[in-house]
Amino acid sequence: EKHGLEVDYAFTRGGSVMVPAVQTGEYDFAITNPLTIMQANDAGLDMRILTGFAYAYPEGEDTNAVVTRKDAGIEDFGDLAGRDVAINTLETQGDLSIMEATERGGGEAADIRFSEIAFPEMEPQLDLGNVDAIWLPEPLLSKALANRDNSIVGYSTQESVPGMPMLSTFTSAKYATENPEIVEKFIAAMDEVLTEAAANEPDVREFLPEFMGVPVEAIEHMKLEEWSSETREDLVNDIGELAVKFDFIEAIPENLYLDE
Repeated sequence: EKHGLEVDYAFTRGGSVMVPAVQTGEYDFAITNPLTIMQANDAGLDMRILTGFAYAYPEGEDTNAVVTRKDAGIEDFGDLAGRDVAINTLETQGDLSIMEATERGGGEAADIRFSEIAFPEMEPQLDLGNVDAIWLPEPLLSKALANRDNSIVGYSTQESVPGMPMLSTFTSAKYATENPEIVEKFIAAMDEVLTEAAANEPDVREFLPEFMGVPVEAIEHMKLEEWSSETREDLVNDIGELAVKFDFIEAIPENLYLDE
């Protein structure tokens, strides 16, 4: 409202739903991971990254990790070769980062058996022995690690693209061309709100339980992602190079950003 925009919100499951809806004009803007936007452009759609949004941490504790059972015999990423690993969506930044981390650990990425399981269902499947490892974000990561039978394999984003961009805002090239003033206001609003959020973490923690529908204690001590509207194109390019390496896309798309 401060920037002169009236916004209606919609929630969807993943970029595979968001991108076509932005392409058809059902949504004007959306938020997903940069790889999904690159995949859309690689497939012939014409999306533009507008701002950054959330970033993993290049070192120390991170906001997503691979978790296993302590008795699974998995000590590092190299041990994931030949194992069953759960991710929320296939061919996105979860399995991409795990594949690269596994190869850097001396394993064959092609030998990992990935399965697509919703985040809330992953830990029960790990407990039942139906999978050997799971890739979880916060706050589910902290919950899984509170179980003494579980242990962390590592932070796949740090082993592949340290400081990996996890979310970006985007629109279609058509909408950006036809509505330059609205796009400019949206970018300014995102820059302000992400800067405010990064500078006022206690306020964000107070807001998140109701917004996410989780208990206050689940938010109180969990690691929060770094928020920034910077696009950090060098890191997005690193994701693109891995996506080409593992045949997620044919080539890093040109004209990926608004000013191109």
